[in-house]
Amino acid sequence: MYNKLLIFPFGKNTSPIVRNLSLLNYDSVSLVSPKSWGFAGKDACIVDGGDFTEVKVSYDFEEELKSCNNILFVFENENITIQSYIDKIQKCIKINKKVFITPELREFLNDSINAIYDNITVLKWNNPKANFSFSEILPIEVPVIIVLGSGDNCNKFDIQLSLRKYFRQNDYIVSQLGTKSYCELMGFKALPKFLFENISLDSKIIALNHYMYDLVKEESPDVFILGVPGGVMPYSAEIPNGFGELAFIITNAVKPDIAIYSTYTNGVDLDSLREMKKRIRYKYDSDIEFINVANSRILVNNDANPFFEYRTIDSNNILNKINTVPTSDFTMFNVLNETSSNLVNEKILESLTNNNL
Repeated sequence: MYNKLLIFPFGKNTSPIVRNLSLLNYDSVSLVSPKSWGFAGKDACIVDGGDFTEVKVSYDFEEELKSCNNILFVFENENITIQSYIDKIQKCIKINKKVFITPELREFLNDSINAIYDNITVLKWNNPKANFSFSEILPIEVPVIIVLGSGDNCNKFDIQLSLRKYFRQNDYIVSQLGTKSYCELMGFKALPKFLFENISLDSKIIALNHYMYDLVKEESPDVFILGVPGGVMPYSAEIPNGFGELAFIITNAVKPDIAIYSTYTNGVDLDSLREMKKRIRYKYDSDIEFINVANSRILVNNDANPFFEYRTIDSNNILNKINTVPTSDFTMFNVLNETSSNLVNEKILESLTNNNL
């Protein structure tokens, strides 16, 4: 039977899937967003600003449902009501579709979903048993690539998937821990849940190190790809951006062989990038060799309750911006431009191969 996945609502949270369909265990996808979002009838690149995908977005959920046997419901924002989600999920169940929902959506729907809970699959954060009784850091004896960034919505997951696809296409075995709750749909594990729980930093560091050590023993990979949620530094005094806590935990659990940093477009000037490279080296013992310029510009609302807003920037504009910052200090690229991304993936493979990958 033809195996097709419908994603609702399609937006920035799920745009990395469309660019990496070969990693899915499905033959194709349908993308549906509310008509009011303005994506309908347009290529999926309207969402992230990258290269054309040749996959169009629809607004007609019921029409797309006819050709799909698997439905992924995700949480993008609160513009879609709980009742709208429930109505669509119930319709899918009634006609025997397989329904997946992300844990973020499960939290948003709360008790509203209890009556139909047994008929859906809730994707779960990776929740391995962690032993917090250890006190030593164990060696991770495969090359580790780490993906850091300025904050949310700066294409870190796109980089993680691009690397996975490239190494697998070149017949390397990849172990991976990623930054999205739907990682399992892409064939790998999300970061372990204990990283987000209320336990001490040193316990998280030791537990992650031992978990990675066990994964390497179990999977015998050639390379380990590791995503880091959030940002590496506070954005401002009002918006601390997590104080880089997860970056601190993860880079203390393992020292990366390759470190990639993804920055918003309004962080692209040579002095700022050199300063960030220096800070990351000293704070996280990670030498940034590759910098992705994300297809997002960050805007800060400075009201009484400051918050981030993001504006999508086209890849052509990103590449033009990169060309204005010539430097030999690091390699700059744009992950949503296939040519740019592949050139960097080749450089990373060459670097690791020269060090006996």
